Amino acid sequence: MTRFSIARSLPRIALTTLLAFSVTACGARAFLDPDWVEDVERGRDAAIRSDYPEARIAYARALERIGMNPRSASDRARVLRLLARVEDEEDNAAVAETLLLEALDLVQRTYGTEHPQAGWAASELGPFYQARGRYAEAEYFHRQALRILEPTLGPRDEQLCILLNNLGSVLVAQRRHDEGVALIERALSIANSRVHDGSDVPVALFSLNAGDTYREMGRLDDAESAYKSALGAQRASVGYLVNLISMNALDGLARVEVDRGNLSTAVTLYRAALGIGERLLSVGAFEQPGMPLHEHTQEQMRGVYERYNEARALLEGSWI
Repeated sequence: MTRFSIARSLPRIALTTLLAFSVTACGARAFLDPDWVEDVERGRDAAIRSDYPEARIAYARALERIGMNPRSASDRARVLRLLARVEDEEDNAAVAETLLLEALDLVQRTYGTEHPQAGWAASELGPFYQARGRYAEAEYFHRQALRILEPTLGPRDEQLCILLNNLGSVLVAQRRHDEGVALIERALSIANSRVHDGSDVPVALFSLNAGDTYREMGRLDDAESAYKSALGAQRASVGYLVNLISMNALDGLARVEVDRGNLSTAVTLYRAALGIGERLLSVGAFEQPGMPLHEHTQEQMRGVYERYNEARALLEGSWI
């Protein structure tokens, strides 16, 4: 999926990817037409391989086969959203926006503006606009999605966490920290209540986002605690994404120490973060569905290297 904005680039991808999977699964009947469902699966497989031209062809064929029958509106809307993700990956933002708006308009006309299908369609438009700094539009769609979907979700539903986090993050991006952090903390509280085995990647992602927010607010002790929670929440898990979370959490802890003036500790933490990143890059371009993680790791590494070099220069200068 596209780098939909949350608060830092890792949760931006990961949280909305979780949401993207739910959009396909929530509140909708299964794909029934064997002709076009095959096209959808082919498109998804191509997108996983980053073969976006092939994915575009497959989704377009699926849309042609679905047609404009109102009984198939929910299925058509979901395929439109899948195609929008492909266009966004290809940097065709205007086309992606048109497709997302078309999907929203379709379900609103077919089912009504307050139907859950309209909520799921809105839930993708919010992150899309947030990634482009169009915060007023993002907030509008985040609020619309939360208003429509919260009554249909359980109080401990993971999707509720994501919706709360999305709205909180766009408020933080607009410097409305108190409003935003209240929603992010609520999302984190719900996520923590779902953990039974001491290992939960969504909790780590929410904790990471909370850490960023606290650090921006100058609440360094809270930020440190949140980053450490991100490291601990997924301690029993393995995989590329888990290690990417750990790299970002260590980066966050290092930035907290820089803000405190503890440059030596910060440099050590940056080195640990870079060590994880270098190991990840060495394993090859592994990707999760809709998540170009290898490319994203390179992007993350550049930022960590820059901050590491700045902290090291400051530290060396303090010795002179």
